[in-house]
Amino acid sequence: MSSDSPQAERPPQVRSATWLLATSLVLGTVCFVLEWQATPSALQPISTMLALSITALLIALLVFVICKVWAGSNWARFAYVLIFFVGVYDAVEVFQTFSIVAVLTLTELLAQLVALYLVFSPPGNVWFRAQPPQPS
Repeated sequence: MSSDSPQAERPPQVRSATWLLATSLVLGTVCFVLEWQATPSALQPISTMLALSITALLIALLVFVICKVWAGSNWARFAYVLIFFVGVYDAVEVFQTFSIVAVLTLTELLAQLVALYLVFSPPGNVWFRAQPPQPS
């Protein structure tokens, strides 16, 4: 897309949404660490390594999707909707008790919800639709 096109410039709503998603990722990582510290240390080393490996892969996937949202990939915002609903389902257990993790999780979900609103409402929606298809 040429730089003189009115759709070429990323709208402030998309910038804000991307920062909210990145903030949400940081909050989620903090929640993971806090929950990890609260788990019994009797976990076998192999299960610890497996859990850490899966977590690292999930964080890498989220970073990739957030970068694609920033780049204007239309599919990435739909992928984040799916990620959001998986997160809501997973968070139900956290809300069983009132804790700092529950507060952080709620903040994380609210940040994601606002970010999704920003990328699916104008002018974010218009900008995403105007972007040429990108290879993943």
